[in-house]
Amino acid sequence: MVIYKEQGNMQKAFEYAHQALAIDVKQFGENHSNTARDYHHFGQIYKAQGNLGKATEYAEKALAINHMLFGENYPEIASDYNDLGQIYKAQGKLEQAAEYTEKALAIDLKLFGENHSEVAILYNNLGMIYKEQGNLEKAAEYVNLALVIDHKLFGEEHPMVASRYANLGLIYQEQRDLEKAAKYTNKGLDINLKLFGENHPIVAIGYSNLGQIYKEQGDFKQAAKLTKKFIKISLKLHGADSRDVFKGFNDLGIIYHRQGKLEEAAKCIKQALKIGIKLWGENNLTVVLV
Repeated sequence: MVIYKEQGNMQKAFEYAHQALAIDVKQFGENHSNTARDYHHFGQIYKAQGNLGKATEYAEKALAINHMLFGENYPEIASDYNDLGQIYKAQGKLEQAAEYTEKALAIDLKLFGENHSEVAILYNNLGMIYKEQGNLEKAAEYVNLALVIDHKLFGEEHPMVASRYANLGLIYQEQRDLEKAAKYTNKGLDINLKLFGENHPIVAIGYSNLGQIYKEQGDFKQAAKLTKKFIKISLKLHGADSRDVFKGFNDLGIIYHRQGKLEEAAKCIKQALKIGIKLWGENNLTVVLV
C-alpha cells in the first residue's frame, strides 16, 4: 500500500488499506496498534490526494488509539503529532501545525536526545512552519539545527542534507538575502545531481528555485538558462500538459519580459496559458492570473 501511494496509484493504495484495516479490526479489534497503523496510512493517502479533512480525521483516530495504548512519551505518538502538524500546515492552520510539531519534538527529544534523525526532521518541519508564518529568523534557526544533526549523522552527500540546504535557500530568499539563498540552493542542487543525476524531480525543483533567485538578482541570462533546464526535465518526467511545465513556461515568460524580449515572452506565456486551460479550464484563477 505504501509503495502504491508513493507511485501515485491512490486507487490501489486505498484498496490495500481497506483490506488491511478489515483484517486488523477483525483479528485485533479497534483499539490495537495495527489498527492505528492502518488509520495512519489512510491519513497519509488522503493527505496525498489533498483531502485534508479526511486526512485529519484518520490521523486523529490513529493518535487516539496510540495514546490510549502507550501514553504520551512514545515514538508513535510523536509520529502522529507530526502527521497532524503537516496536515494542519497544508490547511494553512499554522498555529495548530506549530503546536503539534512542538509536541512531537518534545517527545522525540526525551526519547532519543538531540542527535537523532527524527529530531532533525521535526526541527526542519517546525522551521518550515515558521517560514509560512513569516518568522524567518526562527525558520532559519530551526532548519540550521536540522542541518547540523543530519550532517553529523550522514555526512555532506545525503538527500536529507540537500533538502536542508534547499529549505535554507528558500528562507534566505524570502529574507531577501539573495547571495545566501543562491549559495545554499546551489549546495542542495549539487548534492542532488551527484545522488540522482539530471533527470530527477528534486533536481528540476533545484534548477527552478535557483532560476528564481537569479531572476531576483537581475541575472536574467542565468535565470533563463536554469528555467529552461527545469522545463526540459519536467517535459521528460511529466509530459507537456503538467503543472511543472506550466510553471516553467510562465516563469520563463516573466524572465524574457524583464529582459525586454517581448516576442519570446509572449510565446512562453501563450504556451503556459494553453497548458493551464487544459489542466484547469479557462476560468481557473491560476489561468486568469497568467
